[in-house]
Amino acid sequence: MKVCFTGDLFLGGDIVGAECHNFIDSYSFDVADMRIANLEQPVTEYSGRLENKYTLFSSPINLAFAKLFRLDTVALSNNHIQDKCDVGIFDTFQSLKNYNIQYFGAGENSAKAGTPFWIDNKTCVLGYCEFGKSYLKKVQPATIDNPGVNPLSFEKIICDLDGLPDGTKAILHFHWGREHVALPDYELIMLAQKILAHKKVLCIVGMHAHRIQGIVEFNQKKAYMCLGNFLFPNFYIEPPTHISYPHVVPRKIMTTKDYHFVGKPTYKKWRLKNRLSLMVIIDTHALTVEHVPMYQLPNDPIVKEFFGYKKDLVLSMVKFYSLFFKLPRPLYFTLSKINIIVNNICRYTYAFCFLTRQNGIRWGIERTIKFFLNKKSEREALKKHS
Repeated sequence: MKVCFTGDLFLGGDIVGAECHNFIDSYSFDVADMRIANLEQPVTEYSGRLENKYTLFSSPINLAFAKLFRLDTVALSNNHIQDKCDVGIFDTFQSLKNYNIQYFGAGENSAKAGTPFWIDNKTCVLGYCEFGKSYLKKVQPATIDNPGVNPLSFEKIICDLDGLPDGTKAILHFHWGREHVALPDYELIMLAQKILAHKKVLCIVGMHAHRIQGIVEFNQKKAYMCLGNFLFPNFYIEPPTHISYPHVVPRKIMTTKDYHFVGKPTYKKWRLKNRLSLMVIIDTHALTVEHVPMYQLPNDPIVKEFFGYKKDLVLSMVKFYSLFFKLPRPLYFTLSKINIIVNNICRYTYAFCFLTRQNGIRWGIERTIKFFLNKKSEREALKKHS
């Protein structure tokens, strides 16, 4: 059986009301026997939301798009599934059941969140989400009595793998790491290698960075650190950081290329690096793993498969990123830290310039200072908790 894993999927934003009927133009996607995507939002009509957080959501009726795409299963082990609180989590479970779409990686309690999704009698998928980190916070792990995601830890993963029947293989679906950086933290590379050493692991498929990262190869297996955004339409933001679905779009509305706090309604468009993705095709019988580069159009919620020189360019980029993983730890650690610092400087500078143009320099300075103070207090709280 050929199983297709895609990157992040968002069934909201510009896809609502879109006149296109062929949203995914890919032969590799079409011929797969099963299609699995990371559903990066709750599907609910609940009006409540988590405050002080970048929130995403879409209406349950938008799951009709998932059926149109012939999606069989979605991963819910991500940091946005609880954006509409526990009500939104339960609504998502029920809505997926109503549309006969299976899910894994989150559940009504810890036992259900950790339940494997079985592709066939020999292969399953286990979904996990990193939590309690400065770069991946406000994640709600499931407990014995409360809903949430299946928490990512080495000990739990090994325990889950050891509990699988002998002779079976597991595909591990991870939501981890920092957003928008090309080089993941060194600790995650080491974690991937340790997990790939387990005899029951077939492959690791990673999410969350919203851009393509490299591939860790160890023990003749692969860990895709991040597949990038698959179909993630542009969308509107209402102050300060929440997605919105305006009935009437203002005539004059500013457009941003980053996801940051805003002072007025704003239109969010993705950069090119956030519109590239990998689609992983796993043959569960032959136990082979291959990947196909994809891209989303800049102004329409349409995904196409790359061919020719464009395909070669993306594959070369993936190989280039993967070469960094073979560097000595001190050198890689230094380069990854530089990558993080440069990325943050660029993002914060862009956000500050945008805010001053949108709301005036005084508001931009005040809001930026407040943002950094909140960041500092969050880091101190995490250190105290740990």
